[in-house]
Amino acid sequence: MDIHSHTQKSSPLHGAAVVGSIVERSFLQSPAAGKAGDSCDIVEFRADAFPDAEALILEAMRACPVPALLTARCPKEGGINALAIEARRDLLCGLLPAAALVDVETANFPNFPEVIREARRAGIPVVASRHDFSGTPPLNSLLATLEEARELGADAAKFAVTLRAAGDLKTLIDFMEQRPPDFPVSVMGMGDLAAVSRLLMAKLGSCLNYGWLDRPTVPGQWAAARLRAVIRELRGE
Repeated sequence: MDIHSHTQKSSPLHGAAVVGSIVERSFLQSPAAGKAGDSCDIVEFRADAFPDAEALILEAMRACPVPALLTARCPKEGGINALAIEARRDLLCGLLPAAALVDVETANFPNFPEVIREARRAGIPVVASRHDFSGTPPLNSLLATLEEARELGADAAKFAVTLRAAGDLKTLIDFMEQRPPDFPVSVMGMGDLAAVSRLLMAKLGSCLNYGWLDRPTVPGQWAAARLRAVIRELRGE
């Protein structure tokens, strides 16, 4: 079986989907969770934000009106609660049956072979992610990480980088122009130029464009509903 066969045009990895992220337990239990589809196309459940509420997360994922993206972020890449590898592995394995997509850091693919294996068996696309909070890596580094994600068998690659100058935004533009056109990528900036970068990357083909549903987690992050409205306007929809 082709490991990318489940990323055809029906997949949420095609187009310019807006992802609304949840990091507050109270939001999981609120009526707003059931109306998340009014604000975004995909809901990201940050399991690292509430690791002791697996049953609650599972229930919310199953009730989600749009595809659920499962994430248990590594502490070195912005994870909440500094969870050990074993704890994140258990969360991902336990919640995977309710997921439409799963996010695993590119650097951590070797630590989660059972998660990757089960996702492939179930036809759940795997997003290989990289988060840089110190700055924007050079273009050749971004392209090398993209190639690494492909070689690992990921279905898409996500890059979230910190923009400190206009030149960093130019790096992301160059990356979008030089990336392989047949492999989905999600690209966004953090920091002072984050807001404009997220609109520009969506316009240039970023497949997953992140906003927040309950509270922002990085500087410059849009509210998901507003981000979706502006992206649709820019796309003439």
